[in-house]
Amino acid sequence: MKNNLNALSIFCLAISIVIGSWLISNSLSKNRLSVPTQTWSQSTNKLFTESELATYLGLSLDEVKKLGPISDSQGGFEGVLPYLVIGDKVYYSKAAVDKWLINNQGYGVQ
Repeated sequence: MKNNLNALSIFCLAISIVIGSWLISNSLSKNRLSVPTQTWSQSTNKLFTESELATYLGLSLDEVKKLGPISDSQGGFEGVLPYLVIGDKVYYSKAAVDKWLINNQGYGVQ
């Protein structure tokens, strides 16, 4: 009688584990959370526009424009921040801007 009771309790425990696992997996699959695929620390190849760069650096758009490319006397462009020109649009590489910030700590920019 005692052996039958042990076997029955083990069987009930196994059934409870299976049902509990099934309930948990169903609730997880219905309530999936959207997880961002990329974070700031992973996005080293990101290209910013002027407004995105202003948000990233915590500056105003006018301040970023002063640091960005300015046409020089020879028809080219000069800028304090590293930039890329693709077509007629100006972009700033996150990795290059981060490196520029590290290399220019403590120096004033006119």
